[in-house]
Amino acid sequence: MHQSAFERLQTVPHQNEVLVYYHGAGVDKAKETQRASSELIVEALPLYDPAPVADMSLMPEVLVAEEPSPSNEETMLLLHHKVKVDESLSTITESRSNASSSKSSYRTPAQSVLSHHSHSEHTRDPRCKRSYDGQLRRHQTEMVVYFLLLVAALLCLLAIADLFTRNSSRDIATPLTTESPEVATTVGVGLHSGIAARQRAQNWTIAPCRDFHGFACPVAAAHGTGDSTSALEEALLQSLRQGHSTLQPLWRECMNASLRSNAWTQFRQLLSSVSLDGWPFAANSAGRPPAAVWDAAAHLLRLTGVSALVSLAIRDHPLHRSKKIVALEPPDLLINASAAARNWTVLWHTRAAAAVLGAFGLDEPAAAQELTGVERRLALISSKRSVDWAPTGRVERMTSVFRLRHFVTQVLRRLVHVSDATELWLRDPGFTQSLLLLLDETPSRVLLNYLGFRLVVRVAPFLPEVPGSMSVLMASHLAQQLPLTENVERTCLRLAAAAQPDAALIATYATARERFDRLLSVNFSVLLRTALEARLEAPGGLFDAAVRTRALKRLRKLQPRLFFPAWVPQGRSPQQQAPLTNQGLGAFVEANARMTSLRRSVLPEARWLGSPLDSHCSRDSRSLYVPASFVESSLARLSVKASVCLLTVLLQDVPASLFNHCYPPESVVQAAAVSVSFDLFRSLQQNGSDSLWVPMRNPITFQALSPNQHFFVHLAAEMCQSPLGVNLLLGSSAHFKKAFHCKGGDAITPRKKCSVWSS
Repeated sequence: MHQSAFERLQTVPHQNEVLVYYHGAGVDKAKETQRASSELIVEALPLYDPAPVADMSLMPEVLVAEEPSPSNEETMLLLHHKVKVDESLSTITESRSNASSSKSSYRTPAQSVLSHHSHSEHTRDPRCKRSYDGQLRRHQTEMVVYFLLLVAALLCLLAIADLFTRNSSRDIATPLTTESPEVATTVGVGLHSGIAARQRAQNWTIAPCRDFHGFACPVAAAHGTGDSTSALEEALLQSLRQGHSTLQPLWRECMNASLRSNAWTQFRQLLSSVSLDGWPFAANSAGRPPAAVWDAAAHLLRLTGVSALVSLAIRDHPLHRSKKIVALEPPDLLINASAAARNWTVLWHTRAAAAVLGAFGLDEPAAAQELTGVERRLALISSKRSVDWAPTGRVERMTSVFRLRHFVTQVLRRLVHVSDATELWLRDPGFTQSLLLLLDETPSRVLLNYLGFRLVVRVAPFLPEVPGSMSVLMASHLAQQLPLTENVERTCLRLAAAAQPDAALIATYATARERFDRLLSVNFSVLLRTALEARLEAPGGLFDAAVRTRALKRLRKLQPRLFFPAWVPQGRSPQQQAPLTNQGLGAFVEANARMTSLRRSVLPEARWLGSPLDSHCSRDSRSLYVPASFVESSLARLSVKASVCLLTVLLQDVPASLFNHCYPPESVVQAAAVSVSFDLFRSLQQNGSDSLWVPMRNPITFQALSPNQHFFVHLAAEMCQSPLGVNLLLGSSAHFKKAFHCKGGDAITPRKKCSVWSS
């Protein structure tokens, strides 16, 4: 009767050869047999059911194992006590073993599948001796060899990387020993202390003399050296939230105005106050006289501060230094001149105009396109950038520009008495002539729709949402090219600062009182002027003698004024203003109607141009006003910003195209400012004011830089948006090359001699 392999012990009755099969619990028995045998061969075989043996009389004691499920792959151990094999049994099983051996593989244990009948053939072949042990040892040996080869390859790669890192850092290690001896040892250890340290300071692998942008800018960006204006706004917002700011009342009114039930009533009253009753105007609406346009533009400027068609200011007389004069200047627009040059670049403005007009009931696509066309044309005829920096223009009496008299009278009201003899300074006569032509060629309805659109964009934070249309605030952000998710807090902050310039100056000073006091105490403006004057007096460089002479003449007539008028640090205001009496939009109109900036401009001690939140300098014929937003923890960035402002004025008539062989036109002034700002920084060190220097907080990557090297890292942070600009401008600086020990063959060094200054 056929029995299972798990319950049967099979013995071949031939001489002394015994074949024993067992499984499961029989493993212990196999181990005992192995210890008793003189020579054993152990093979791993899958479970199988061998054919029955004819003679079972000589079967030894049966070793029974628990039978597993037939579907499971099992393993049986073959124990073979090496004795002489009977030739007759070999003959009987030879044919079966040949067929089995043709399908067997001895390369891996899993492939060594042998039948019971082929066993004698294998036991008779000497190549089968210790086959499994040999294969196992070979595989183990191969695994060890492969592992050792892999480790050796990794070690080689790490050694090559280590060598490259040391060579790339050589330009850094050398100057540190010279300029900062007390940290030289630390730097040397840091550069050679292993891979872990270099992973924490990845930019050490970039040599500054090869790519200073790659060396400095990633770390500068990671440590928050971003827009200083945004940082100042955040500081002001922090004080506003805590209720400790002079801007807090108007800012709070702006934040809560859209929730007031009378918000739309206030807006309709404002439309009436600025002569825009019935706005917006459809194509079939009754015509308006041209005087209505001037009247609306004047009230819009006086009550909301929006110069939509033209702007007015009180300036120093260009011909009489002791006199003041009313100046007519180009407007502040939402579209700049470069965008106005192409229709497709102002599509965002058309979409915003359509959204605003649609929210107020005018669904005429042509009306939005006409509105955009007006502002686009205004942008094309404006040249405000050149006007800001040059006391050019023409002085006319009011009788010569009678068409502008009504506008000037409505804006100034009782501030200035306007008569036929009143002088008006046309800062850009070409713009004035083009503006009058534009008004003649454009229907009054289109011009009034444009003025109403500018009004809505200005006061949008005070208005609730219009059901079923785009949010008016979102449309105004689109019109100003601001993110649609722009924080309402920041929008209200800018509005409050524009309406109350004195309060904005006081609040800004309070955000960093100690820093401002220290900068003012070291006469930063005097040091800036002295550093630039020394550069202009030294011969050599790209500027010829005539350019330097004209720049020196302008510099000696111009006074840099930093951050605030004198009364702000002293804690006294020339004129105390009464608290606001209105709420919501009415409070904003009340604050603007006081025309604080215009009134301050006639008081020498209180005169200040621009806002502390400006990202640019302002200038009149005698002074250059550096805004408080330039101030930050980095003296390098403050120095280069102030130097660029001053050099822009002094070099205004120097064609940048003269230096195309060295710099792009927009980079000439920045290239000149690098050395000036470094001289200014060095003057602060010599005067013992280097405590103002606040190095970038990066104790791992830049902890070992010397002060001079730190200066150029911060300087690069101001120009990181242009990788080519950073390397080009600093590569031409002799001070930079000395600080980092750059050589003539380094990649950052320009091939041509392009030093702006002689040294």
